[in-house]
Amino acid sequence: VVTRSGSNEFHGDAGFYFSSDVLQARPRPTVRLNPENDDLMDVFQNSRDGFRLLNPGFALGGPVIKNKIWFFTGWYPEFRDYQRTVTFTNGTKGTFNRADRNDFLNAKIDVAPWSKLRTYVGYTYSPERQNGILPVRGGTDDPNNPWSQLGHRRPSASYTFGGDFLATSRLVFSARGGYNYVNYKDYGVPRQTAVYYSSSNRTVPDVPAQWLGAAGWVTQANAFTERDIQTRFRTNADVSYIASFWGQHTLKGGWEINRLHNDPNSNTYPDGYLRYYWNGTYTALNGQKYKGKYGYLRYRTYQLTGDVSSTNQSLFLQDAWQIRRGLTLLLGLRTEREFVPSF
Repeated sequence: VVTRSGSNEFHGDAGFYFSSDVLQARPRPTVRLNPENDDLMDVFQNSRDGFRLLNPGFALGGPVIKNKIWFFTGWYPEFRDYQRTVTFTNGTKGTFNRADRNDFLNAKIDVAPWSKLRTYVGYTYSPERQNGILPVRGGTDDPNNPWSQLGHRRPSASYTFGGDFLATSRLVFSARGGYNYVNYKDYGVPRQTAVYYSSSNRTVPDVPAQWLGAAGWVTQANAFTERDIQTRFRTNADVSYIASFWGQHTLKGGWEINRLHNDPNSNTYPDGYLRYYWNGTYTALNGQKYKGKYGYLRYRTYQLTGDVSSTNQSLFLQDAWQIRRGLTLLLGLRTEREFVPSF
């Protein structure tokens, strides 16, 4: 992506965008399963949420040192607020709020120490935050959920750099690169390790009273994303040369590297769960049997987790060969080597 740069004159703008629920049509009705009778369908008239969007911002670019150093920066955040009143199927009624914020900020410095060399560094910041979650309008959610405490964050940033060196009128060296970081994570979700009894322990001798229970779930856990970090580093360098033999050639060759990385911990049971087999016997793969005083247990995980990365490097050579006016051949050769581990 090419971002804007400053020039030898100062230029800027400022703006403000606004919208709200009074400027929007009301939601259409939807067909749903009757919450009191699974054999009936009914038409539910969705209520209109309270909504407000505020989007102020500015952009400014200009010289730091004329003909040498220029800057450009811009920032346009979005603030969205929602309000919803819900009557739940158990008869309780409540009003719930959700607040979203998205930032869109970028900054860039261009430097030309002399006429044949121009370089730049850039920064883009675009985080996302959501405070509060709204229950469905039909009221079929659990009214006891901590709706105001739930939400997520997604910090996101990009760093870029590059430069061009005009060695001669025919020879140009270029380099580009960048690093991207994104991390999605939920918050406000109560964390705990789940517990499941595959069998009742009420008849197992000497079980402490606080552990007694029937078969089935003892403690259920909540699905959530603790983190989902994704990074990318990419760099390429190339050289271009214009030659004249049997026509005109625009030759270009270079090297590229692309590194991808992912470190997540999310899904159904990010903290795992304990499954108890009271008074049970475990048979190992070798046929050996094991049994403790109370039986045996397993610690299980159902999640997307790990810390993995891949690397892709490539070399290329290309030529735009203009044999004569009106006839150009585009020729190229590229080789890649990608390392992808077991995910």
